[in-house]
Amino acid sequence: MISVRIAEPEDIPQVAELWVKMVKEIYPGNSPRADWWVDICKALMSTACYCIVLAESADGKIVGFIDGLAFPEPSTGMMHGVGQHMYISPEYRNTSVALKIYRRIMQVARHFKVKNWEFFCAADNTELWTKKGYIPQRIMMRRRVADV
Repeated sequence: MISVRIAEPEDIPQVAELWVKMVKEIYPGNSPRADWWVDICKALMSTACYCIVLAESADGKIVGFIDGLAFPEPSTGMMHGVGQHMYISPEYRNTSVALKIYRRIMQVARHFKVKNWEFFCAADNTELWTKKGYIPQRIMMRRRVADV
């Protein structure tokens, strides 16, 4: 049985372990800094606009999470929500875990009166999300500063 709940600050280090797995899976060459991520999440969590939703197994193991924040977007005159990360442990993929945490973060978004939900998506996942009704709005490009 999987339960879904809003994370508490004390959950962040365990969620960070999943975050590291996610980064290494998507970007194998990166060197993720869990300590930085924990500090950022704790600081954001102290505001009312940031939330982590987690999926937890019956034995208390965190098996998935999604995080995001809400903010007023001046260019649209509406509240926007931005999903930062979403990760499901491999053994829980192709189950209802992803849908459950996604639905819960959408409940949080509605609570904040969010009208537009955006999220960061790996380039090879855009087709999946397009099929779910999302449309690309912006493309993020990356280059190392030392190479400029």
